[in-house]
Amino acid sequence: MSIETQLREALSARADEVGGSFDDPYERVSGAIAVSRRRRRTAAIATVATVAALAVAIPSFAWQGRDSTTPAKKTTIVVPGPNDPRWASVSTWPTRGSLAGDRAFLASLHDAVDAQSVIYAGDIGADRVVVTWAIDAEQTPTVTVYAQDRGAAAAELVSIASMGAFDASSVIVRRDPTPDGWLLVLSPPGVRTAEVSPTAAIRSDGTVTRSWKTVALRDGAAVVDLRGAPLSLIRVRVGRYDGGVSMPARPGTINPIVEGFCGNCTGQDFLDHAVAGTSYDVANTLGLRTESVSTTTLVNATVDPAVLAVTSLGEGKQDGSIGRVYVGLTRLPGGQVVRTVQLGVEEKSGGGMSMAPETAVPLDAATAEQRPFVLYGPTTDAKATRYQVFAPNAAGVRLVGDQPGFAKTAKRRVVDGSATFSIDETGVSEHRLVETFDAFGALTGTWPIDLPNRTDPYDVLP
Repeated sequence: MSIETQLREALSARADEVGGSFDDPYERVSGAIAVSRRRRRTAAIATVATVAALAVAIPSFAWQGRDSTTPAKKTTIVVPGPNDPRWASVSTWPTRGSLAGDRAFLASLHDAVDAQSVIYAGDIGADRVVVTWAIDAEQTPTVTVYAQDRGAAAAELVSIASMGAFDASSVIVRRDPTPDGWLLVLSPPGVRTAEVSPTAAIRSDGTVTRSWKTVALRDGAAVVDLRGAPLSLIRVRVGRYDGGVSMPARPGTINPIVEGFCGNCTGQDFLDHAVAGTSYDVANTLGLRTESVSTTTLVNATVDPAVLAVTSLGEGKQDGSIGRVYVGLTRLPGGQVVRTVQLGVEEKSGGGMSMAPETAVPLDAATAEQRPFVLYGPTTDAKATRYQVFAPNAAGVRLVGDQPGFAKTAKRRVVDGSATFSIDETGVSEHRLVETFDAFGALTGTWPIDLPNRTDPYDVLP
């Protein structure tokens, strides 16, 4: 080994737990990240730029308390330089963390867990955290997080979360799903900074905005101390990674009263579960207290059997199963409104299934009660698409297209809150719009059948 290499590696060994801070204002950071790493901008985001409505941030959406970054704690183990070939794959990353040099602990860890390599082992605050890489039973490269209280023996560690690593360039672990806690960022040492957006602001018109902070990495690692940042809203840009955080080191708590969605409940029982579950899910997603949000029911209806058959829960069958759809509008402390949709199926055999097509999707508060929800899907022979438009505050609806070439359907009267359509076409649903009419036949609104941001409304560009 050359003197130059030895000197470089010696200089890379820094003192434990050196503190840092977010000292770069958003204006400086936004210029650096203006070039999108995503290649898509939805039409809704383009429209956001022209909206003049005043942004009302959710009260707890803030960097509260101290905002700091701490290089992930090191020992005297020298982290290889950025050109070392081991950094080419997560599977060969050297171990980092305060326990990287503890041979006895690492030996006992390999006896206790099924892992080919340990990429991080250390104590962070009150927690002992280990991150491993392995090939699982399905031959999938997988990163797994083990955790327990600080100082715990290897045999006491509990597997909390895992994900398929594949060609991952970075590994990000959050302390737990609660709004407060640390964030561990691991990348090759050639990556010197990361950008973290801990939360989002929702405007009263339903648009979402973000700001970003720059985090300094030491040897490709850092612990970020966050306040008021719900797990589901955090976004991180580091190396080739650009997305959310899905791996906690501590499990979340589930309120047993509203756990899950009751697919085979009926009547008032179904509605009670849906309302309570919606408030809980929204609060958990946005990092709010459940008692600070209020959910009202927009739709609580039975799904047409022919439409149910084309949904993912219906599985193409019309065997007497009963489908129910619930649409809840939840008002936040600042007056913003988010929509949650839950679909439940009570099978003929007596079992039940459920899914949530939308959770806490922001809407324009001024028109939230007028915006319809549409359930749809192609028939099994792929010759037609069936639609059920739920619009309880409209007297009539029809389907049109976003281009002149799409024929308009006949206007249908809304009965028991919905109307159904069957159109001899497939693969063009994204071009369909819903027109709503009042009791006098006047047009009250034109709406896309899907919200543009329903998949992940909080994954937005700055």
